[in-house]
Amino acid sequence: MAGALIQSWDEIEGKVKSKVGQLTGLLQHFTASSESDSDIYYQNLASRHDTEIEEILRETVGRLQLFRDAMQYSVEGDHIKAAAEAVRLEAENELNAYKKSGKKHWRRLTTKRWSLLRDSFIALIWLNARFQELEEVKRLHEKEIGKERIERKSEAEALLQKHEAELRARIERQEEEQMKQEASHEDLMDQLRAYYKDEISRLKVENEEKVSTLQQNYDALQYDLTTEKLAIQNRLTVVYKEREALAKETAMLKGSLREANSLIENAHAEHLQEDTIRRLKYELDKMTSSSKKKEDIISNDNCKIEQLHSSLTKTQRELDVALAELEKERYNIAVKDDEIQELDSVKRGIGEEASQLRSSLSEKEDYIQRLEVRLKIHVAEHELKLKNMEEDFSRTRELRREKHRKEVKGLQSKLKEQQLKHLTHLNIYQKRVDHLEAEIETLKVHGEHELKSLNSQVTDHEDNFKLVCLNFERRLQESQRKGTQLEESLELLAQELHSRERQKVADIESLNRELEDAKLAEKNAEAAALQSYLAKLEQKEKEFHQNVEDEHERAECAIQKLNEMHAIAIEVALHNHQGLVIVQILQMERDALKNAFEETKAQEIRVAAEKYQKQIEEAEAEFEEERRRFRREQDETRVLVVQQQNALVMAHQHALEAQMKKAEVEVTQLKETHAREMAITVSRSTEKVVLESLTLHEDHKKRLERLSEVHRSETQKLNEIHAKETEKTKSHNSHLMHRITELENMITLKEKKLKDLSHNSREIEIKSESALKELRLSHEKAFNFQRCKFSKDKEAMAKQLEKKYRTELDTCNAFHAQQYQNLQQDLNRSKLVMRQKQAEMTELQQQFVKLKERFDNRESKPEDVERITYLEQLYVKLQESCEAKDLAYQRLHGESKQIKMEMLNREENYNKIFRSSPVVQPTSIELKPRSPSRSAQGSRSASRQGNRVEIKF
Repeated sequence: MAGALIQSWDEIEGKVKSKVGQLTGLLQHFTASSESDSDIYYQNLASRHDTEIEEILRETVGRLQLFRDAMQYSVEGDHIKAAAEAVRLEAENELNAYKKSGKKHWRRLTTKRWSLLRDSFIALIWLNARFQELEEVKRLHEKEIGKERIERKSEAEALLQKHEAELRARIERQEEEQMKQEASHEDLMDQLRAYYKDEISRLKVENEEKVSTLQQNYDALQYDLTTEKLAIQNRLTVVYKEREALAKETAMLKGSLREANSLIENAHAEHLQEDTIRRLKYELDKMTSSSKKKEDIISNDNCKIEQLHSSLTKTQRELDVALAELEKERYNIAVKDDEIQELDSVKRGIGEEASQLRSSLSEKEDYIQRLEVRLKIHVAEHELKLKNMEEDFSRTRELRREKHRKEVKGLQSKLKEQQLKHLTHLNIYQKRVDHLEAEIETLKVHGEHELKSLNSQVTDHEDNFKLVCLNFERRLQESQRKGTQLEESLELLAQELHSRERQKVADIESLNRELEDAKLAEKNAEAAALQSYLAKLEQKEKEFHQNVEDEHERAECAIQKLNEMHAIAIEVALHNHQGLVIVQILQMERDALKNAFEETKAQEIRVAAEKYQKQIEEAEAEFEEERRRFRREQDETRVLVVQQQNALVMAHQHALEAQMKKAEVEVTQLKETHAREMAITVSRSTEKVVLESLTLHEDHKKRLERLSEVHRSETQKLNEIHAKETEKTKSHNSHLMHRITELENMITLKEKKLKDLSHNSREIEIKSESALKELRLSHEKAFNFQRCKFSKDKEAMAKQLEKKYRTELDTCNAFHAQQYQNLQQDLNRSKLVMRQKQAEMTELQQQFVKLKERFDNRESKPEDVERITYLEQLYVKLQESCEAKDLAYQRLHGESKQIKMEMLNREENYNKIFRSSPVVQPTSIELKPRSPSRSAQGSRSASRQGNRVEIKF
C-alpha cells in the first residue's frame, strides 16, 4: 500500500512539474506579447490553467486523503498519524506556495510580454526555415523507410519461402519414414498374429487330442471297472446259486444217510455203517481240501483286485496331473490371448500416436498458413497505416497552407497578431512534428518487434518441431525395443513350447508304455482267470464223476448185500424146509428193491444230468459273455490304438499290429483249449464257487475293517493338520496385533512431532510479526527522512530551473528576432515546393491504385496449386489407411470374440464331462462362464438335442 501511495505521489509531482513548465512557457509568451492583443485568448488560457491547477490540487487532496486512510488502516499509533498529518500539511503548504509562485509568474508574464514582442518576429522567421528543413528531412526519411520496408518485406518473404520449403521437405521425410515404420510395424504385427494363431491352433489341436485320449482312457477305465464289478456280481450270484445247490446236495446226502441208516437198521449190518462213516470222512476231507484250494484262489483274486485298484489309482493320479497340465496350458493360452490384446492395444497406441503426429503436422501447416495470413494482414495494416499517415500528413499540409495563408493576410493587416499566431502555430507544429517523429519511431520499433516476434515464433516452431521429431524418434526407439522384447519373449515361448512338446512326447510314450503294460497285465490276469476257471471246471467234473462212481459203488454194494441176504435167506429156508411163500416174498422184495433202486438211480442221474446241463449252459453263457467282453475290449483297444497311432508316431503301428495278431492267435488258442476243456471243467466248478463266496465275504469284511482303520488314521492326520493351521493363524494374529501396537506407537510419536512443529510455527509467526512491526517503523522513519530530503531537493531544483529558463528565454528572444525574416522567405519557397509535391502525390496515388489492382487480380502460384493437390492426395491416402485399419481392427475384434466363445464352449464341455469347473483366468468381464449347474443342464439338453451346445451371452 505504501509503495502504491509513493507511486501516486510521484505521479502528482510529475504533473506539478509539467504544469510549472507550462506556466513558465506562458510567462515567456506573455512577456513577448502586448496587452492590446487578443485579451480573450489570454483570459481563456488563464482560466484553463486555473482549472487544471484546481484539478491538480483536488487530485493531491484526494491522494492525501487516500494516503491518510491507508496509513490509518495499516498503521496504528499517534506518532504515525502525526507524521501523516505533517506530510499532508507540508503538501498543502507546498501547493499554496506553488499557487503564490504561479500568481507571481502571471504578473511577471504580464509585465514582460511587451519586451518579448520584438524577439517573436525573429523566432517566426527561424521557425519557417526550420519547418522547411524538417519537411525535407521527413521526405528523405520516408523514402529511406519505404526502401527499408521493401527490402524487409522481400527478405521476410524469402525467409518464409525457405522455411516453408524446409518444413515441407521435413514433413514429407517424416511422413515417408512414418509410412515405412507403420508398414514395418504392420508386417511385424501380421507375423506375430500369424505366429500366435498357428501356435494357438496347434495347442488347441494338441489339447483336443490329449483331452480326447485322456477321456477315452478314462472311459475305458470306467468301463473296465464297471465290467469287473459286473463280473464280481455275476460271480457272487453264481456262488449263491452254488450254495443253494450245495444245500440241496447236502439235503440229498442227508436223505441218503437216513436211507442208509434205515437200511443198516433193517439189515442190522454194522460193517455198512463203518463203510458209510469212512466214506463220509473221506468226503469231508475232500471238502476241506477243496475249501482250502478255493481260499487260495480267492486270496489270489483279492491280490489281483488290489493290484487293479492300485493301477486304477495310478491312472487316476496321472489323469489328474494331465488335467492340471491342461489347465496350465489353458491358462497359458489365456495369457497369450492377453498378450495378443496387449499387442493390439500397442498397435492402437501406435496408430493413435501416428494420428496425433498427423494432426500435429496438420495443425503446424494450419499455423504456418495462419502466420502467412497474419503477415499479409500485418503488411496490409502497415500499408493502411502508411496511407493514413500520408493522408494525415496531407491534411496537416493543407491545414498548414490555410494557416500560412491566413498568417500572410494577417501580417499585412496586423503584424502583432501574426507574430502571436506564428508562435502558437510553431508550438503546435513542433508538437505535431515531435508527435509524428515519435509515431514513426514507434512504428519502426513496432515493426522490428513484430519481425523479432515472428522470427522468435519461427524459431520456437522449429524447436517444437525438433522436439516433436525427437519424441517421435524416442517413441520409435521404444516401439523397436518393445518389438525386440516381444521377439525375445516369442523366442522364449517357442523354446518353452518345444520343451513342452518334448515333454509331452515323452509323457505320451510313457503313457503308451504304461498302457501296454496294463494291457499285458490285464491279458495275463484274464488268462490266469480263464485257467483258474478251467481248473475249477475240471475239478467239478472230476468230483461229479467221483460222486457218480461212489454212488454206483454204493448201489453195487447194496445189491451185493441184498443178494447175500437173499442167498442166506434161501439157504435158511432150504435148511428149515419152510414153504415157498417165504422165498416168493423175498424174491418180491428183491425185485421191488431193485426196481426202486433203479428208479431212484435213474431219477438222480436225470436230476444230476439236468443240473449239470444247466451249469454247462450257464458256464457257456458266462464264457460267451466273457468272450464278448473280451472282443469289446479288443475293439476298444483297437480304436484307442488307432487314435494314439494317429496322434503320436507312425512307428508304433507295426508293433501294435503284431501284438494284435499275437493276441488274436492266443485268443483262438484259448478258445480251442476252452472248448476242449469245457466238458471237463463244468463238474468241478460248483464246490469251488461256494468256498470262493465264503472267502470273498470274509475278505470283504476284512477290507471294510482296513478301510475304517485308514479312514480313522486320515481323520487323525487331518485333525493334526487343522490344529497346526490354527496355531499358525494364532501366531499370525499375534504378530499382526504386535504390528498394530507398533503402528499406534508410531502414530503417537508423529502426533507429538506435529504438536512440536505447530508450537515452533507459532513461535516463528510471533517473531515474524514482531519483525514486521520493526520493519514498518523503520520504513516510516526512512519515508519521513526521504520526504524531507525530497522537499529540500525540490526547492533547490525549482531555483535552478528558474535561472535556466531566464537564460534560455533571453537567448531565444535574440535568436527569434534574427531569424524572423528568414522564415518569411522560406514560407514563399515552401508554397512552391508544396504545389510540386501535391502533383507528385497525385501521380503516386494513381500508381498505387494501379499496383493495388494488379496485386488483387494476380494469378495463383504453381507451388500453392501443387501444395493443394498434394494435400488432397495425402488426405485420400490417410483416409484409405484409416479405413483399412478400421477393417483390420473389426476383423481382429471378431476373431477375439470367436476365440472367447470357443474358450467358453470348451469350458462348458469340460464342466459337462467332469462336473467341475476348471481354474481358468477369465477372458473378459462381459463373457463370464456359466455356473456348473447351468452347464450341466445345458449338457443334458445338448445330449438330448444331438450334442449341440448353445452359447448365451
